[in-house]
Formats: sequence, structure tokens, C-alpha cells
Amino acid sequence: MNKTDNYFKSYPNVDKLYETEDGQVFVEKAKAEAHAHHFKDGKVKEYNRQYNADSGQSANDKLLVTDFNDETLKQQDLLKLAKDLKIQTSDNKKETLIAALKAEQDKLKTVE
Repeated sequence: MNKTDNYFKSYPNVDKLYETEDGQVFVEKAKAEAHAHHFKDGKVKEYNRQYNADSGQSANDKLLVTDFNDETLKQQDLLKLAKDLKIQTSDNKKETLIAALKAEQDKLKTVE
């Protein structure tokens, strides 16, 4: 997972992000360029969200949910994965989280 993945998860309606030389990430290109103007290089890197064309879901989100291994992941890892994917559960027990993630996994498989 690269640095911008977390930003794309935080801003689900944003398809591009802009990063300046000092590591600041912006949603708006003009703001990134204005900030970058203060640096020697003055360049702005552009990042595009990667989608799975079939599901319209971020490719990285799909990878996480389709490749998770419930036998090796700890409860806190499963909870983080469920929260990252915005999957709500009735409780935070490992069994409940696994069931919810497997249900999401099954939904994604039917899209493929």
C-alpha cells in the first residue's frame, strides 16, 4: 500500500491527489501548486485513484478484502480492515468480523 492509499480512503469522492516536495498532499491542484511555489524544485506529483472497472471500487480495497486470510489475521487487523472498507458489524468479535468480511468478499466475487 502506498502513501496516497490512505488519503484516497479518506476522500472517497476524489480521483486525483497532488503531493508537493515536502510530502504535503492536496486534493486541489491549485493549492498544491501554490504551496510548491515556495520550494526549490516547485514540482507537484499527481496521483490517480485506481479503480476496478467492473465494480467501480478502488482496486486496493478490492485486493484487501479478496485476499484476507482469517486464520492468520488478528482481531484488531480484521477490525481495521472492516473499518477501512466501511463494513459495519453488530460487535467486534473475531467471528463476527470474519463473517462480515467473507460476505463482502462474496459480493465482490459476484461482480467479477
